[in-house]
Order: sequence, then C-alpha cells, then structure tokens
Amino acid sequence: MFASFSRPRLHRGRLTSATTAGVLVAAGAGLVLAAPPAGAVPVPYTAKCVDQAAPAKTVPDGRVDVDIRVGPAKPAYRVGDEVTVTWVWKTYPKVPEDAAPTATPTSPPTAPTVVAADSTLPKGQIVVGGAQSGAVPVAGERKNPEAPAGSELKIADMTGKLRLTTAGQVSLTPGDFARFTKTGLVDAETRCTPASPVAVSTTLTVEDDAPGDAPTGPPPAATAEPTLTADLAAVAAGGLVTLDGADWPAGAPGVSLCQADGGGCDAAGIAANTVAVADGRLTGTATLNPNAAPGSYTVKVTVGTVQKTVPVAVQAVPRTLTAAPPTGPVGTVVKLAGSGFTPGRTVLVRALAGDGREVGDGIEVPAGADGTFTADFPVTDAATAVIRVREGSGDGATASAVFTVTPDPGPGPGTPAPGTLSMTQAGSGIDFGGATLDGSAKTLEAPLNQLTVTDSRSGGMGWSLTGTMTDLAHAGGVAAIPAGNVSWAPNCAALPGSPSQVTSGGAGPLSSTAAAALCSQSPGAPGGESGGSFTADALLTLTTPEFAAAGTYSGTLTLSLI
Repeated sequence: MFASFSRPRLHRGRLTSATTAGVLVAAGAGLVLAAPPAGAVPVPYTAKCVDQAAPAKTVPDGRVDVDIRVGPAKPAYRVGDEVTVTWVWKTYPKVPEDAAPTATPTSPPTAPTVVAADSTLPKGQIVVGGAQSGAVPVAGERKNPEAPAGSELKIADMTGKLRLTTAGQVSLTPGDFARFTKTGLVDAETRCTPASPVAVSTTLTVEDDAPGDAPTGPPPAATAEPTLTADLAAVAAGGLVTLDGADWPAGAPGVSLCQADGGGCDAAGIAANTVAVADGRLTGTATLNPNAAPGSYTVKVTVGTVQKTVPVAVQAVPRTLTAAPPTGPVGTVVKLAGSGFTPGRTVLVRALAGDGREVGDGIEVPAGADGTFTADFPVTDAATAVIRVREGSGDGATASAVFTVTPDPGPGPGTPAPGTLSMTQAGSGIDFGGATLDGSAKTLEAPLNQLTVTDSRSGGMGWSLTGTMTDLAHAGGVAAIPAGNVSWAPNCAALPGSPSQVTSGGAGPLSSTAAAALCSQSPGAPGGESGGSFTADALLTLTTPEFAAAGTYSGTLTLSLI
C-alpha cells in the first residue's frame, strides 16, 4: 500500500560578492586615495540551497546580487567603533517553477509554488576578514509581497552590528543565509551556502585609536565561550538527542554527526534537527540517522565560525520477536510482533525446519518509524520448527521464535465431511496516489482489489474474513501515519446459485492490533445451509495528518479467512 505526498518548497538562491576596495598610491606624489567605505558595487552570489524539511530533494542553484553597506559611512574608522552592517538585496532569489523537479513513479511533481505575502523571514551572516576575523549575524523582517512561481521573492534586507577591534583593512563578504517561510503552522527553512568562493563586497579602513579619541557606540561587552551539552550520553540509532548551550552568536545552526575524534563529519548522520539560537541560548533536538552503526561519535553544532561538539554513543538495539500461538497445526495463522529493527526497512519472515533450511512461504513487512512491526504469518509446512525474521542478509539482523506443529485434530463429532474454504483476489497492491500537503488533512481513496470466498463445506459451519493494517512507514524513517488513519467501507455479496447469504462488516478505521470484519457468515445459518461463493469489496480511505512529512509511505493490509 503506497501513498506519496509533497510539500510546497521554496527555491533557494545563492549570492556572490565581487567588489574590490583598496588603497591607490600615486607614484612620487605621496597621495593616498581611499576607496568608498561602504560597498558601492553589487556582488554576484551563487547559492547552493537545501530544504531542511526534505534534504534529499533537489533545489537548483540560484544567483542574486548583494551589496553590503556600512553605517555610518566614513573614509576611516577607529578601533572600538561599532558600525551597522546591512545586507542589501539588489536582485532577489526566485520562486521555483516546480516545487519538486525530481519525480518518481509514486511521487509526481507538485504544482508551482506561490509564496504568501509577509511569510518569509531572512537570516544570514556576513563574513569578516582581513585584519579582523569572525562573522556578523544579520536578520530582516518577515515582510515580502506575494510571489508566484518564477518571480522574484522580494525578501527584506538584513541588518546586524559589528565592533571593529583591529587596525588595518577589514573586509566584509556575504556568507551563509537562510529563509524561514510560514506554511500553515510550520516555519519551513531553506538554508543556503556559497556554491563557489565569494568575492569581498566591502572593505573598511580601521585605524588605531588615537589618544583622546573616544570610540563610537557603547564599550564592547566581554564575550563568553559558547557551551554545548546533550541530555543523553548514549542513544539508539534513529534516537533523539536534546541539545542545550549558552553564549552562542545569532545565526542558523548546522548540525552533523562526526567520529569520536571530531573528524569525518557528515550532515547526513543527523536525519533531522530543530536546533535554533535565541538571545544567545541554543536549544533543540537532533535525530540520529536510523542507519548509524553502533559506536562512539560526536555531535557538532556550527553557527558561523563557532563550532562545538558533544560526545554521544550509538548503542546496538537487540532485535526481538514474539509469536502467538507458539503451537498449532499447518494452516495456523501466527501473530508476530517484532522490535529493534531499522525504521522503514523491509523485514522478511520465513519458516525454518529443525535443520535450519527454509520451508513454506514467506512474507515481507515494513518496520515502523519506531523500529517495530506486527504481522500475521500463516504456517504452511509441517516441517516448521522456527519462525525467523531477517532485516537484510546478515545473521546479526535476525530474531526468531520457536513454533511447534501439532497434528490436525480433524473433524469433530457431528461435523460434516471436510470440504474447503478458500479465497482468491483479483490483483495485489493498493495505491492511494499522491497529495500536496499544505497544513490541512487530506483524504485519499482507493478500492480494495476484489476477493472471492468459496466455501464448499456443509453443515452451517460459518466463516469470517477480517483485516489488520500496519502503520504506514515513511521511506525516510520519519514519523509513520498510524494504521487508524486508514478506514474501510465493506460491501460483500453472494454470487448467483449460492445457497446462503453473507453479511458485510461495518465501516470504520482499521487497526494493527484488532481485526476488523470485512464480511462473514455465522455458524448455523437458517435452514442448516451454508457455503457458496461470495464477493468481498471495500472502499479504503486514507486521512493524512495535518503536518505529515513529505515523502512516500507504505504499509501492509493483511486479510485472514477463518
């Protein structure tokens, strides 16, 4: 069972600066001419951007033009002066024509994006170089006109403060920036970094403080060393680590998973994060990649030029399996429950004989976002001694439960001669199609492939056809859609010539633990007659959560006839 959702996404532009400023000395005349103090020439900037809600999606590189201005404008400044630096957009990033340019058979491209008025907040940093080093956090207002697909997203200019601490030539260059766009109740972040080295936009001349000169602005405040702590020293792969810190500069944090010595950092080692800085306080959570191997690591947080790490150990999670009942004849449907598996990964279930060889038929089920799964497994071979579940091909990714096959008790006293009770289905798989998420719940419908139940027994034995549903797991391992979000409306009928009728189950939600009736025939039917052929149909309805993550989801609907 599949469903695919996409989220409207903003195009990320990149900016490059290329203004040169310097000192021209006229040969032999002792003349010194200073360049303009605040960037008079816009700088081209090409940006490589990542949608933080869907890092795997492609966002085309974009170019904008930026001018970094300094106030007050002066030919030269003194050490200790505080100045206002402003990131001025001369041209703007564009809203992409297609919010999801890469499509798959189960995830078609979404419609063009329209960015609402006053929905986007810009933040960034200006890199300080030359005689002084560091970064200036800058931010703008959430103020922009509505921008349809293909047009410029005219976001606000960004401003910050810089204390000049070193004499010499101090350069200012556009650095990383991010856009935070309100989509319903979600603030979707688009984070951009330079695709290539960026040229200097503005250069300031800073002179030593002369005796008697008073620097402009308040005296510089002492800066404390930023701190970083984690609530857990050890966590399972795919687990959540809560981060906290003090005395951080403003800016958009980057979070990555590194080796124990701090090297080999990989942003993909963190599946998602909510880390942010407000008034110097760093808070948020980091979700480890569910495929992270057990071992010692560090989590690194970067804001501008500031980097801090905190150690964390990824623990191996034991895989478990329970089977109920543990005994029964061939044909018994065993309810399995497993835990400790990689979220979103496919788990293969097989029966093993006493000598370890595979026997009977196998099934596949997906592990949910929490690494658990449930499944109904029919025992089809008398040699079955063990039921094994395996994730991948390694023995370390398995769990098993003992099952003992008992003799078939056969017909009881007064039971008619045995016939057969069977079912067939026209086709396999259910596809709910796709929907574009916009902060509201979506309803998708799909028909159940028709089943035909044939009962050639006699004597009013009766039967029931039921269904259970697993949670719909996200292909990227994020939160699953609960099984109860899928409901059905059964419609069953007796085929012509059948000596008895059939009862349709009630409409309602499905469950991973309680079987829902699709159709049934009660024992002791009127007149003592039973049997015949019957069709079983149902309309399935999937209701998405309001704020489900974009991507492809899959689950398993298991139908049992007894």
